[in-house]
Amino acid sequence: MASAYLYPAALNLLLQRRDASDPEEGDDTDTGKKEIFSSWALLILIGLLIAAFFTSYVLKSRKIQAVHETVISIFAGMIVGLVLRLTTVTSVLELISFDYQFFFNLLLPPIILASGYELHQVCLVWPKEGGGDGG
Repeated sequence: MASAYLYPAALNLLLQRRDASDPEEGDDTDTGKKEIFSSWALLILIGLLIAAFFTSYVLKSRKIQAVHETVISIFAGMIVGLVLRLTTVTSVLELISFDYQFFFNLLLPPIILASGYELHQVCLVWPKEGGGDGG
């Protein structure tokens, strides 16, 4: 008796799941566009990274000290951001947006640790003047 109600309910539930998991025909084109935009975003970010490495190499090999490589990287990012802002493609701009949590949790700790590692210990540890420890 319970099986008479259980089997149709289970069959209905399975049909609903199958219908929900089947993609619509319009979703394929939307997914394709998202894939293309994410590919462009990845290409832009990798291009900026390669440009930063190349400018750093050129500056160090020619021993140019007037401009630091981070300044050039910041200006390159600003120019690419301005070009993306002026174009009408907002999907790529949304993918390349700045995420502060990513910066504070993943990028900032190595920067702080590296700067702390490069500090001279003379600045941090003061020698005792009297020679004795007072005890």
